[in-house]
Amino acid sequence: MNNAELVNAVARKLNVPFYVAEKSVSVLLDTITEELVKGTKIKFVDFGSFEVVRRAPRKGHNPRTGEEILIPACNEPVFKPGKALKELINK
Repeated sequence: MNNAELVNAVARKLNVPFYVAEKSVSVLLDTITEELVKGTKIKFVDFGSFEVVRRAPRKGHNPRTGEEILIPACNEPVFKPGKALKELINK
């Protein structure tokens, strides 16, 4: 499902015009992004949580040359599914 398909699904379920659903989805995703940039953990009960984790620097290998390279430390967004979501998916 891409962004347009998600917006269409939201518009149908809420019985609102496409542009209203598009704005709603956009605002939701922008807000989640802004909070993650601030370092805030976002929890949706039964759905899951979004957070940013710090990855330490590590050694890797260039697959073409086999040369060892240093991969720098970085912050990475992570989603952890909630128990209810896991149960629904595994039915």
